[in-house]
Amino acid sequence: DTGGWQNWRTITKAGVALTGGQHVLRLNMLTIGKSGITGNFNWLRLAPAGGKSGLAATFYDTDTLSGPATSLTVGNVNFNWGTGAPLPTIAPDGTFSARFDGFLQAPATSDYTLYTRADDGVRLWIDDQLLINDWTRHPATERSTTFHFEAGKKYSLRLEYFQADCGASLKLSWSSVTMARDVIPASAFSTV
Repeated sequence: DTGGWQNWRTITKAGVALTGGQHVLRLNMLTIGKSGITGNFNWLRLAPAGGKSGLAATFYDTDTLSGPATSLTVGNVNFNWGTGAPLPTIAPDGTFSARFDGFLQAPATSDYTLYTRADDGVRLWIDDQLLINDWTRHPATERSTTFHFEAGKKYSLRLEYFQADCGASLKLSWSSVTMARDVIPASAFSTV
C-alpha cells in the first residue's frame, strides 16, 4: 500500500511475486526506549523473474504421462526421434510421452493458425482452452486450429504427446496473414 506515510504493511516472506511497474520499498526504523534507535535490516534483492526462453518439458517412460519423469527446458517443438528414445532415461522400446508447459507470446496482434504434426497422439491447450485433441495412435498427422493473439500478451500453453509404436515425431508451427508458416521459435516461448 503506497498511500499516506502511515498506510504501509510489512512483508516478511521471500518469493513475493510483484507485478510489472514501480513499487515503493520502505525500511522502518523503530525507536526503542530513551537510549536511541534500533533497527532491523535484512538483505533484499529485487530482480525480474528470470524465465528462460523455451518450454518446460517433462518426459515419461510410459505412453500415459505418468510414472518416473525427466524434466528439462527445450527451445522449441521440432522433434523427429525416429525409432529411438528422446532421452537416455527413456527405454528404447518405442513407448513414451511428454508434456510441454510454458507461455507463448506472438509478435503481432492477429489470428494465428497453429499446426501440430505428430506421430502418435497430441493435445494442445492455449489459456486452458483445448484447441487440438487427437489422442489416438496414427502415423505422422497434421492438425490445425486458429487462435487470436494480442501482441505483448503471454498466453499459457500446454502441449501433450504420446508415442505408442513405430516412428516418433512432434512439431508445433504457426502462421498468420503477415507471417509465413514456421516452427514456433524459442524466443516466442517462456517458462515464466
